[in-house]
Amino acid sequence: MKILNTENGKEKMYVQLKDISFLLHSDIAVPKSIYLSVLDDPRPLNEHKSTDYYSFIEQGDIDFLKGVDAIIDYKELRNLELAELEMLVKDIDAQIIDIEEAIDTLAPEERDNGRKREVYRIERLAYKKCAIKDLIEYKLGNRELEFPLVPDSDGFSLTGDADYQVSQSIDSNKIVLYRKDGKNMMPDEKIPNALIQMGLSIAMVAKRDSGVLDFDIDTKTTLSPDSKYFVVEIILKKPELSETPETEKGIKSLFKRILNR
Repeated sequence: MKILNTENGKEKMYVQLKDISFLLHSDIAVPKSIYLSVLDDPRPLNEHKSTDYYSFIEQGDIDFLKGVDAIIDYKELRNLELAELEMLVKDIDAQIIDIEEAIDTLAPEERDNGRKREVYRIERLAYKKCAIKDLIEYKLGNRELEFPLVPDSDGFSLTGDADYQVSQSIDSNKIVLYRKDGKNMMPDEKIPNALIQMGLSIAMVAKRDSGVLDFDIDTKTTLSPDSKYFVVEIILKKPELSETPETEKGIKSLFKRILNR
């Protein structure tokens, strides 16, 4: 999965390690700078998870990665309905069938090179299909996806405090609070709760608009590993099947439950 974000006025592309690995084993001509970014990482490769993200800021690398259709762009797909994502999967299945039938019609003199070329096409389509199906399962709440822990340049951002700013994270279940002066957050820092409450209310309204209704919530607060962000995670509490959801719960309970109040 790739994610294009704008940070400090510049584009930044995040790509998961498993996608870079796929590129390096495909027939795609990958710029040297892409795999050097992995080799030059001071952290040993065996300490990375396949879902970890590498970031790219050089325009040539970003343009190349934008053009790799086999790696899905999360922001392009995240607002699609489940039915639309399912249609994308069906379209990929149809393309694969067409390619397989085309392979069978290749002339003998074209069969070796042509078959290899078309098999690579099938592999790219199958890889994309798996990523879309993972996104479908994520939307259904059946699996988790990992995201870079940074403000979403396409999400909301509140600047109503003299020292702090709160923004939607790329992960829609999280908002991040950070200092306007760019300094690290301290564990004992005095947090502007009113600003966080406003950010959470906006995030919950967005969830309501996307179909998440009348759920009570918990919140989990952490400091990001790099100490740049105070992270508030929204944890939806789905009602038990034996219970009828109370309409006063959900968003109305938000302001009573923030930060373990």
